Amino acid sequence: MKRVVHIFSRVQGLKEIIASLYKDVEFREVHPPSESQFLTANQISELERAEVLLSDPALVGPVLARLKNLKWMQSTWAGNDSLKAYLTGEPTFTMTRMADIFGDEISEYIIAQIIIHERHFHCYWQQQNDKIWQQQPSIRSLQNLTVGILGAGNIGCYVAKVAKAVGMTTWGLVRRNLPLHERSPFIDQYRTQDDLEELLSESDYICNILPKTAKTINLLSGNVLRACQKKKSFLINVGRGEIIDDNSLVNAIKNEWISGAVLDVFNNEPLPADHIFWTMPKMTITPHISGIGKPSRIAEIFVKNLKLYYANEKLEYVFNWEENY
Repeated sequence: MKRVVHIFSRVQGLKEIIASLYKDVEFREVHPPSESQFLTANQISELERAEVLLSDPALVGPVLARLKNLKWMQSTWAGNDSLKAYLTGEPTFTMTRMADIFGDEISEYIIAQIIIHERHFHCYWQQQNDKIWQQQPSIRSLQNLTVGILGAGNIGCYVAKVAKAVGMTTWGLVRRNLPLHERSPFIDQYRTQDDLEELLSESDYICNILPKTAKTINLLSGNVLRACQKKKSFLINVGRGEIIDDNSLVNAIKNEWISGAVLDVFNNEPLPADHIFWTMPKMTITPHISGIGKPSRIAEIFVKNLKLYYANEKLEYVFNWEENY
């Protein structure tokens, strides 16, 4: 009997790419409903048959409790903390997260935002609109700037690699002191959360890449960003919005502890139309697009794990339900 794998994702073309990489499996795709529609009974019934499932967490969450046959789910996302809300008890299946595919995209996003800020491109865009020819005073070379990376894991080290390529100094925040053989050659200084204040005070840019966990929620809330006054750091958040509550961020900008913020993630998504962030000076909003996984890379990671699964070997990037990553 031919093995069956189910696919339930909004990522375009996954089934065709995966089928071209792995021939010995029947791939059944359950097409996601539109935003205003719901899954049909037949679609739910098909998902309930799944032993192996490749899916977006936002799609599968509402029906997760009904998937009694599920043994392994490969997520298409790096962050999967939202799924815990749909669990009715201890998970009876293994979940693996998507990894090793977002580093280049997120690094490009971060470096782009740094250059936009340092070269005053926002001002020039407005001046073009107003037909004003005026040079902005002073620019800083990236070679003289320090980026503090909150979450110096796989993605964070990739960000550091790109930052070093343009001459920046890099600091990385990690959970524990790392032995030398575990350290990245692209991180100049490592710090743990006990030394967060020092990292904030020494960084021109603060880039949050941390997942949402019990130890990272509100890590920057309250008056924590006061430590950024020394350099008037600029915050770029591509990790999780829960790193700081909205009022604390507004307060940090108004008090000029930080010089501004670029936000790609939020406490509530989509960001409500009446939210203060939309019109707040010194703030840039993007709709959670800093790391959009390429279908070909998602397929490669999944097929690699699929081969391990059928060989009864240890899967890569197993999600830790307690740590939330």
